[in-house]
Amino acid sequence: DPAPVSDDVIAALKELLQIEPECTDTKQLAVVAFLYIYSIIFINKSDPPSIAVEMKSDIPVGAGLGSSAAFSVALSSALLQLSGVVSSEKVSDNVATWPSADLDTINKYAFLGEKMIHGQPSGIDNSISTYVNHTATMILNWKTKELLNFLSIPTLKMMLVNTKVPRSTKTLVSNFRQLYNTVSITCEQNSVYIAIPSVGNVLAFLMGFHIQALNLCPQELMDMNHQFLNLMGVGHPSLDQVMAEARKSGFHGKLTGAGGGGCAIILLPPGADLAAVTKLEEQLITLGFQVFSNTSFGGRGVIQHL
Repeated sequence: DPAPVSDDVIAALKELLQIEPECTDTKQLAVVAFLYIYSIIFINKSDPPSIAVEMKSDIPVGAGLGSSAAFSVALSSALLQLSGVVSSEKVSDNVATWPSADLDTINKYAFLGEKMIHGQPSGIDNSISTYVNHTATMILNWKTKELLNFLSIPTLKMMLVNTKVPRSTKTLVSNFRQLYNTVSITCEQNSVYIAIPSVGNVLAFLMGFHIQALNLCPQELMDMNHQFLNLMGVGHPSLDQVMAEARKSGFHGKLTGAGGGGCAIILLPPGADLAAVTKLEEQLITLGFQVFSNTSFGGRGVIQHL
């Protein structure tokens, strides 16, 4: 297992890179994460390798889509593979993956990278980026941080909307934590904070039933979740505008990530009216948003391209 995050080492790395101690810029913090993970993986090597790293992303960065977790997982898996700590196994002509024990190791290092970037992450983003496949969905228990894995979940299509409003997950999470600590008693007794775990509990219950039940209820659950997050102070007018346009077209959705801007997701249930989907997409683009209309929940987790 990797050693716990050292504040002294982080401070030294930021000083080396000439990065301000309270920096919230995701790209600069990603460099800190890279150097930190590299150093703890190769700390006992007499001759650490010189490497050139190129990162590419097909999704908007810093928009609430888990790009930092994807970065941390890709980085950790590559460096651990290079060091020989983990060893991938070929599963097809051009793809390899890792056994469960190695995935656990990758996930632990990736979580350290998330801490470099976000401060106090939940761990769910890096876990999904590491483990999830096209038939799995994960739910995080809001209070216990227990990660539950449910198999045989149908693929659900969605529309991804980037508001293009910049935000910092680290700042938003820190602000909410400060608010929660200040009024913790009130928060614990507030019906909103009591209701939030119930949204996940209902979804978990439905996962034992047929696809029709699962396709129907998440629309209402997404509406509830979005409003709860607004009440917690992490909403944004641009996100509400996206949701308003979605409802006009008969669709439902919610903000994603830490809120405060970034992206929203709109559920496109099976049998959705294609004309309505196209009209909604065109309207959102007219309003200045970036739209990814051919998207779905799920993925293959971390893999190695050969």
